[in-house]
Amino acid sequence: MSITGTVPVKVPEKLSELELDAGGKRIDNLGLGDTPDDAMRRSEKTGDYGVYGLTQTGLAADRPAPGIVDRFYFSTDTLVVERDTGVAWVEVVRGEMAIRLAQLAERAHGSLTDITPDQHHVKYTDAEAQAQAAALIIIHAAVAAAHHAANNAANCKALAAVDLKTWLAAVGANLERTSRAEA
Repeated sequence: MSITGTVPVKVPEKLSELELDAGGKRIDNLGLGDTPDDAMRRSEKTGDYGVYGLTQTGLAADRPAPGIVDRFYFSTDTLVVERDTGVAWVEVVRGEMAIRLAQLAERAHGSLTDITPDQHHVKYTDAEAQAQAAALIIIHAAVAAAHHAANNAANCKALAAVDLKTWLAAVGANLERTSRAEA
């Protein structure tokens, strides 16, 4: 089944026109921004960290006035990360987690060309992969050979015959006991 044709869709000018419900709040009250321009502005570089959208840092008293939606600020004296809603600063995280987030901003690479091998894991080489695969094949072949030696056709038939005889004897004994008990 195929569906063809077009469906007229009005593209909202603002996200708030979608009137999505999020716990009783309209989406424009969540500080998510209203227009595509807001989203583009938030993706612009906010500092000299070499990464876009990271936090500004400083003392809590030096925090700028609110007014830029989704801007972040790390207060180094109170150890609090806050988000600008456009109207007020709202606490996001505090303490040790805030410090770790700020450290990530400081360690950001301006360019990936300056990363050295000792900063990251050593590359797993093709030769190592081939050697490991060859060893696993040898191990698998040995396990398979041992399995086939223990479970060859003659052994399976003998085992089945013994088990069948044992089972029939047990059933016969039970039938005989049941017959005597009923009599």
